[in-house]
Amino acid sequence: MRISYLSCSERSPIFPFEPEYLEHLHREWSPEFCPAPISDTTNDQRPGLVLLDSDVQPQSWAHVLTCVNIQQSDLGTSHGTILFKGIITKGYLMMREQPWRRFVVLFSLAANRLRAHYMDRSGLIITRPILITANPTRLIDMLNTMSLGNSKVYGMDPTMHMCNESCKNMQCEVGDQAIGWIEDKQRRKLLIISILWRSQGLFSRGTICYRVRDKDGVEYALKDCWVDEAKKDHEEKVLEIVRGIPNVVTLIAAWDVEYEGESDSTLRIRNRHGKFSPGFRCKYHRRMLLTPCGEPLSTFSSKRELISAFRDFVVAHKAMIGRNVLHGDLSPNNLIIHEGRGFFIDFDHAQIIAQGSTSVRSNGTGTVPYMSIRLLYAITAIARDKGLGNMMVEQTASDDLESLFYIFIEFVTSFDGPKGSRTDPKKADRWGEVMEGMGAAAAPYKSGLVLVPRRDNELMNRTTTYFGGVRDLVQAWRYRLLDADADQTRDGVTHEEIEEILNAWLDHDAIDEPRPLEEVPPAHH
Repeated sequence: MRISYLSCSERSPIFPFEPEYLEHLHREWSPEFCPAPISDTTNDQRPGLVLLDSDVQPQSWAHVLTCVNIQQSDLGTSHGTILFKGIITKGYLMMREQPWRRFVVLFSLAANRLRAHYMDRSGLIITRPILITANPTRLIDMLNTMSLGNSKVYGMDPTMHMCNESCKNMQCEVGDQAIGWIEDKQRRKLLIISILWRSQGLFSRGTICYRVRDKDGVEYALKDCWVDEAKKDHEEKVLEIVRGIPNVVTLIAAWDVEYEGESDSTLRIRNRHGKFSPGFRCKYHRRMLLTPCGEPLSTFSSKRELISAFRDFVVAHKAMIGRNVLHGDLSPNNLIIHEGRGFFIDFDHAQIIAQGSTSVRSNGTGTVPYMSIRLLYAITAIARDKGLGNMMVEQTASDDLESLFYIFIEFVTSFDGPKGSRTDPKKADRWGEVMEGMGAAAAPYKSGLVLVPRRDNELMNRTTTYFGGVRDLVQAWRYRLLDADADQTRDGVTHEEIEEILNAWLDHDAIDEPRPLEEVPPAHH
């Protein structure tokens, strides 16, 4: 059974209605996910009542506008209750599947007490409870408002549009050529061709990268994210410093996303109510237009192309250090391939090296599976002695080069063909997946594979059959890290050492791709 609200004769002074759209777009409250959870590979949740576009067949959290979580027990003052955790999880799932939303609003009905739960990239706001047995019209007001409200009520961004089945019943200007549109700095509409990457966190930067196309058919990468006020222009400034370095993306434009004539931020709703939770950090909505628009590193077309891309990374990284910029957060998500060449992207955590120095002070930025052994040990020691809040470590170019090694290891031990092929996903877990939850154990785990005697072959023997011919490259790279660790007079491995190895292997017969079977000439007897 679905509850529909299909008519509204005039604009209400109370509710944010848009009557001109109601003949095309109406919404329905549905209890269909009460008995069975919404399909999701990571988390089964039964949301109670869900609000949906009636023209859309719901299949995932990507289709949920809001929901009402219904429970007999009271939420009360404890944030450890199942109800509270359930609401947070549902908000996370909605934002994960619809990362273009500015915020989400969900509702809980616990022990006849109605609450609204507002979530954005800075945190959570919960309203005071309304006892619906004493104020039944307030529940009806909520259901009506959410059903008939305009898209802004759900946190939809008016500067962009993502298509769904409801577009078929409207005059959507995108048509079949794209999945949506988004405005550039001059408020011109760019077609969204695809989603390149999106982050998974709820209270985070909410980064999402789109492949976009302008009216002339030129494609770009557009990065949309929520940035801490203190680092609002940081990435833009770094990209200006590294401008012109080959194999580093070029910034075309950067701007604040505006909402109702002002720079959009998570401060807006809190300013209106004058309420700020402890530790609140304002985040500004930012966009950047970049070129070239490449593909994920996992789309490499051959072993030679992959190794060449890593050589490009080493050369570009050396040039960036020459301009006193340390990337500091290398992972597969921060590297792309475009026309056979490797490019650096995403300089969120990049730092400027002070004149005369070779390192930066950081709070241990990076992704654990790809961080250097030295950094992991340092972070573990500081966390043990002083706590994570006081963490500051020295980070160098050598740490980034070691991160490149672990990214390479992930590829040659996981993929058994070009274009990210994994014909037998169970055969080998990806490097990042293995260490994701290791915590303090990650450093000794890596040490047991890398900083071991030269005769040890365990790491090179982990390569897939496809990459079997480059086992010796893995070992040669490991030797460089081992030698640098043993020599306390050095600042770690150098760009020249790694570049030399990769250059030598680019001319090696072992990385040649076998010809397809149909091209192999028959044997003559």
